[in-house]
This record gives sequence, structure tokens and C-alpha cells, in this order.
Amino acid sequence: MNELNFDPRCTAVIVIDIQKGIVAMAAGAPHPTPSVVANCVTLLSACRRAGVHPVLVHVGGSPNGADLLRPVADEPMRGTAALPPDWSDLLPELGSNPTDTVILKRQWGSFLRHRSRPSIAATGAYDHHPVQHCDRVWGGKHRP
Repeated sequence: MNELNFDPRCTAVIVIDIQKGIVAMAAGAPHPTPSVVANCVTLLSACRRAGVHPVLVHVGGSPNGADLLRPVADEPMRGTAALPPDWSDLLPELGSNPTDTVILKRQWGSFLRHRSRPSIAATGAYDHHPVQHCDRVWGGKHRP
């Protein structure tokens, strides 16, 4: 495996959707959910020690769901029932640091429109769509 080189002063580690509600419903495929969470915690701790800026992203909305996306689609979005009040809370295992950036997103990739870092490391839970979307959006704008 090649060594990963980056300048921690201009790099961010983005931890996506490691929150109570999503981790509780994660199917655990292709990796067991506890393993995904443990790997995210390990990566986040190592990045903090190296001086990489942590960005903790979680998804949520208003209690009445008024801000949910309602796209025109062949199939309705699944999971439109009311969510528990702590559904979007970040897992305590991630730790909390006053210098972390915490973003509450309302849709996939929404946090990328206003952030600028030359390098990112992204990790997350539940399904590949938000993480892949992050990569596509970031990659389309910032990769050589």
C-alpha cells in the first residue's frame, strides 16, 4: 500500500452520519456497524492528533418535517415516519472538541457548497449514497 501524504494544515477529515438514528438502522453490510463506528473514531482521533481539521456532519430536520426534500420520483422516499428527538445526535464516541466544525445537513452533499479545503478524507455510515455524493461533488470541483 502506498503511503498517504497530506498537509494537515489544509486538510479536513469529514465524518458523515455517525449519529444515533442512522447507526441504529444501519444494516451492517458490507461491514458490521460497530466496526464502522470504531474505525471512524480511530481515524478521527488520529487526524485530531495530526492537526487535521475535523468536520462532523449529521443529517436532520425540523420536528414537523417541513424542511424535508420532496423530490418528484418514481418511488416515494422511504422512512418518512416521525423520528425520535435524538435521531440526529452525533455519537458520543466521536468526542467533542470546540474547534470541530459540526454541520447539520438537510440533504446529501449540502455541506460541500460552502466549504473549501484542498484535501479531504471522508468516512461515514449507513449507505454509500451520501459518501459517494460527497466524493463526486468534491472530486468534480477540486481534483486535478
